[in-house]
Amino acid sequence: MSTTEENKAILRLWLEEFWNQGNDSLVEELVSPSFTNHPAGNVIPANDPEALRNQVVNWRATFPGQMTIDSIIAEEDLVAARLTWRGVHQGEFMGILPTGKPIELTLMAFERFDENGKMAQGWGEFDMLRLLQQIGVPLEEATRF
Repeated sequence: MSTTEENKAILRLWLEEFWNQGNDSLVEELVSPSFTNHPAGNVIPANDPEALRNQVVNWRATFPGQMTIDSIIAEEDLVAARLTWRGVHQGEFMGILPTGKPIELTLMAFERFDENGKMAQGWGEFDMLRLLQQIGVPLEEATRF
């Protein structure tokens, strides 16, 4: 069983190396084969390591940028992080063509680790309305998403 400090280190590695650097090989190393995602809103869940990899690769292509870890805490097998993503809208997103506009999002991520020290469950939250406003979607239209 991994410790809370080990789980925090794994999540930091995931965010810094996979999200920021694009080291896709970390999926097999850090994500449980039975991974379950519990996304907020109308985001399609990524309920296995390959679907999760594809989801992150797509995000990085659509909004290339960097993730900053603002704070991270852990208790038992659960790690919570407050994050900031800064990027540029360079790919189609929910039918919205690339605008080239910068984005800055605050996100919350919660990851539960299994007995092998792998991410087994994930929950994520971010402000979709703020994202849509930053890429230029009028408020009246943003509510349809």
